[in-house]
Amino acid sequence: MKYVPGRKSDVLDCQWLQKLMSFGLLRAAFRPGAEVCAIRAIVRQREVLLAEQAAWVQRMLKALVQMNIQLSEVLTDVMGMTG
Repeated sequence: MKYVPGRKSDVLDCQWLQKLMSFGLLRAAFRPGAEVCAIRAIVRQREVLLAEQAAWVQRMLKALVQMNIQLSEVLTDVMGMTG
């Protein structure tokens, strides 16, 4: 359907697509199993949490620099064991 020109959000287009699907002229989209969906959700949540963690570390380092405490000059990894 992505190769059909024009927008697919129109009401008439939706009705047309529904007719095509009911006649069996469109093949169904791939839907993975429940286990795969759960693993995908976990992986996405992990990526979001890691991105948020990096943002909070940057905010913390910025606040420390504003307080004239420059840990990044002394430590290579501020969030490591020594940090």
